[in-house]
Amino acid sequence: DYYYLATYENAQTHAYYPVGDSNEIVGTDANGNNVFANARPGVYNPDLTWEKTTTYNVGLDYSFLNNRVSGNLDYYYRSTRDLLSQVNVSAGSNFRNQMMGNIGSLYNQGVEFAINGVLIDKKNFKWDLSYNVAWNENKITQLLSDE
Repeated sequence: DYYYLATYENAQTHAYYPVGDSNEIVGTDANGNNVFANARPGVYNPDLTWEKTTTYNVGLDYSFLNNRVSGNLDYYYRSTRDLLSQVNVSAGSNFRNQMMGNIGSLYNQGVEFAINGVLIDKKNFKWDLSYNVAWNENKITQLLSDE
């Protein structure tokens, strides 16, 4: 979860990056084997950043004929960049063959429309009729790795 930090992890017995006394037994694993004070570097990406999002939304609510007809119309736009995903890295360039990276951007936009009508409004009976429709477009604008 901390790919932007240089960290060390507990190593298996075949990994040899000793930290402290490599012969020091610090415990046992699930199989009862001794665990020595060995560590290995974790995967590291110093250029990793948060995803960044920009959102716009504009809407109109309407009502007329003494609130017998009402509804709304909305438009929205959302752009996200520096999308996070696991990426493959060249052998020998990091301590694993995959790491978290910022790989692309996308946007989505859409329009929503809703209308409601009160057809009958009596003391013991009310009949409403509603309709809504939406249109949405999603587009990946970049999907590349700079790693």
